[in-house]
Amino acid sequence: MESYLERLKDMDPSDNMDATIEAITKVMEYARSHKGTNMFKESMSVIAEKEERAREYYLRPLDSDLLYNALIELHSENGDVDMVKRYNRCLDHRQARKWTILGDCYALMGVNKRAVTYLKRALFFGPSEDLIDEVRKTLDKAEKRVIKAEADIEQVKKRAEEIGYDVKISSRLLTSLLDLDMLAEIDPVLKKALKNAKDDQDLLYKKGCFLFAKGDYRPALKLFNTLLEENPKSNNLKRAVNISEEMINGSI
Repeated sequence: MESYLERLKDMDPSDNMDATIEAITKVMEYARSHKGTNMFKESMSVIAEKEERAREYYLRPLDSDLLYNALIELHSENGDVDMVKRYNRCLDHRQARKWTILGDCYALMGVNKRAVTYLKRALFFGPSEDLIDEVRKTLDKAEKRVIKAEADIEQVKKRAEEIGYDVKISSRLLTSLLDLDMLAEIDPVLKKALKNAKDDQDLLYKKGCFLFAKGDYRPALKLFNTLLEENPKSNNLKRAVNISEEMINGSI
């Protein structure tokens, strides 16, 4: 097992993150069986150094809750309070990063009520200092969209019933329904609106957002890709395609 320690010592922060996680895990297993010895102290010191350098290089904690929980357990057993706090903070940053990404995703899709929930969770766990202002800005914008939708929704519904579900009023209604995460009411509105405007780009984009919000990422991706072919300069569609792919691949 000492070869794993030497391997970890030689590792550069730019090495593959998965390889770094694997090497730290192996050394940690070795250290666990050598508690109270100088080898334990050396192993945990090397782990701490390499974890910190990798975190600084990637600008985020390593991608493994399992690793950090194991480090916390080992340092707790050894009475290392400061290291327990340090790795707990890494877990908090991982949670904050996850909820920030999800909040951004749903804000892009116009599902702002859900985005508000996720961004508040991100702030609870505490994003890194370089992200916190951006998270607050996105949250503020999403909250304003929700407030507006709550004020408008009943009037827009009434108007749609009065004049029929033309493209303009349907788009307004779908925007409000998405803002409020009222997915159960979106499908019938989409069917009525697309019946007479099946190629309308805005309605189709909102359909993609609806599919994404339901968790139907593959149909959403297919629709976003089709729209992107017709609008190759659209940054929103490019982001929607990337986010849908990441959801499918489990990257988020």
